[in-house]
Amino acid sequence: MKQTPLFDDFFSEMPEPLEKPLWLNEPPQHRWLEVTQLLNDHCTKQLMLTYAACFHSWLSQYTKVYITNQDGGLRNAEELIMMTKTNTPKQQIAYGLAVIFSDDQNLSAYLSSISPELRLLLQTVITNIYVLHSDAKHIMHSTEDLFRQQRTGYYYSNEYTPRDPALGWMELRPYYAPLSDIHHYRERANYLTMNNTVRALFMPHLLPEAYRSNSSLPSLPEDTDYNVVDMEASSHAHFKLIAGLMEQDELPIKKNGVSVADMKRVLKKVAMEEFFPHATNQYQQNMRSYAYLQLLALHHSFIKKGKTAMSYEDTLRDLISNFRTINYYLTSLLYPHVTGMRRQFSDYGKQDKLCMLLLDLMKEQPDEWYSPNDVMLKILALEDTTISAHYSILVFYPPYEEYNNNLTNDYSGRSITVDRYTQEFGYTGLQSFAMLMASLGIFQVALNLKDKRKLSPYDSVDYIRLTPLGRYALGLTDDYEPPQLEHTAYFELDPDRLIIRSLTQPNPYEQLLSDTSTPISKNRFETSATSFLANCSSRSDVENKISTFRQFIASDLPPLWEQFFNQLLQHIHPLHEDITPYKHFTLQSDDHELISLITTDPVLRQIVIRAEGYRIMVLATDMKKFTDRMKKHGYLL
Repeated sequence: MKQTPLFDDFFSEMPEPLEKPLWLNEPPQHRWLEVTQLLNDHCTKQLMLTYAACFHSWLSQYTKVYITNQDGGLRNAEELIMMTKTNTPKQQIAYGLAVIFSDDQNLSAYLSSISPELRLLLQTVITNIYVLHSDAKHIMHSTEDLFRQQRTGYYYSNEYTPRDPALGWMELRPYYAPLSDIHHYRERANYLTMNNTVRALFMPHLLPEAYRSNSSLPSLPEDTDYNVVDMEASSHAHFKLIAGLMEQDELPIKKNGVSVADMKRVLKKVAMEEFFPHATNQYQQNMRSYAYLQLLALHHSFIKKGKTAMSYEDTLRDLISNFRTINYYLTSLLYPHVTGMRRQFSDYGKQDKLCMLLLDLMKEQPDEWYSPNDVMLKILALEDTTISAHYSILVFYPPYEEYNNNLTNDYSGRSITVDRYTQEFGYTGLQSFAMLMASLGIFQVALNLKDKRKLSPYDSVDYIRLTPLGRYALGLTDDYEPPQLEHTAYFELDPDRLIIRSLTQPNPYEQLLSDTSTPISKNRFETSATSFLANCSSRSDVENKISTFRQFIASDLPPLWEQFFNQLLQHIHPLHEDITPYKHFTLQSDDHELISLITTDPVLRQIVIRAEGYRIMVLATDMKKFTDRMKKHGYLL
């Protein structure tokens, strides 16, 4: 059966044409050919015919459509007529579509003709990548489905066509629905999405704010009271202690990084400033401390590997330049509040690309403030028409959702479906990565603690900026002057008693004493063998504690303290277990017959060694001879 063309006679039977012709511009030849090739490479012929139908509802309003040539002359728009015919070659259809797509004025004229609802829907699909069909109906103020299921004979196929040709820019794809039924079976729902190439062509016109030359701010907006957090100085202050603990293997890497138990144990020795010091939520408690310890431990285990000791600033530069080395751990670092993740789903994610795009964009204006929302728009604008780049703002490629039963944001209590990926993984990922970098002192973060929607533990991050340390870590400068840390004596050891006095408040190393000493007053601590050996089970545990004590409490020890430590080392494992080749047995004191046999039988007397308390010993090598002899006398051992 011959297929009916969408509209064979382009200028016949036009619905109430406007009493004027339409003049379009002939695009520059190089751009025209470039867009033609993009459409031809990334769109099927049927898809391009659908796009031609979208333009038809606009073009058919005019009595005539002309193209103004580059030299100023006029001609009929033959390319637009040909692109609507089903027997037109695919390349020629692309050529006609490119007349509109490759000229800004032509495409702007089309977009000004569509309804505000359709324009909003296009903007939403472009920024969100996926939009739930029911949400799209709400945007279009429609009570009917926007797409109808195609019918083949008596059966419905899996393909859908738009009820209104103007909606042909979008297509439906099935993914998991937002909610499960009472049996916890996840049903499918339809989501609107758009071809990557067409999306990229529409972007500059529907989201012009993403293409602003400068999306950063020299100073924070004055209409909001921000809590600006800068951890640069404190990160330097803690590094010496953390580096020492890592050398003693206090922060071993497990399957998902450093375990929470190990981090809690280390934090008993280190008092660190927090982003949310009064947080009651589990994801915000110790957020800074956990991020700081995880990142430094991952660097120490996977990136440093045999390198000589580095300063803190060089450690961070090394971490950033080799950031993809720790990509395996990024999912749990960026999204600890998301449950349902599986490695099949996250292994091919683009979380590392998202992070590096943020750093690259911030290099453009390193002294200014950036909003994660503006960065997200910038990344959308940076996208090209390839699948790889297209999904960096989604982070995880939706078809891999098949590997999951249910992705849930435990912080908000909300299921994560494909229409929420750009928010839950893209936008939140930018905020989360900003907090990771702020924990190291690379970023300053401006936190807005009021009027937040509670979408994630990082939702209060409104603006971010590089610190001087961050500019050095990113390689923007080779000159860096670390914050001047006061060379202060933090402790005083009593030469006559095992008592330590803390000399400053707050004392950054005072937490270390909780593992070695007992507080006896506000600033005084008593050390004993019992307190020092707490949590020790081996010689290496004791040696590590003594090493840490010398490094951070006092390096020059009075004789009493030297004697105390030497004595502890000498007293390790003082008892030695005797390992003998004998088997030990005990006789019943009232079994006179057996006792007589053991003492009188000439063979048994040669084998058995008698000990006190009715105990006997037999060499393991003589056990078979012993059991055989006993069996001969009627005893079964």
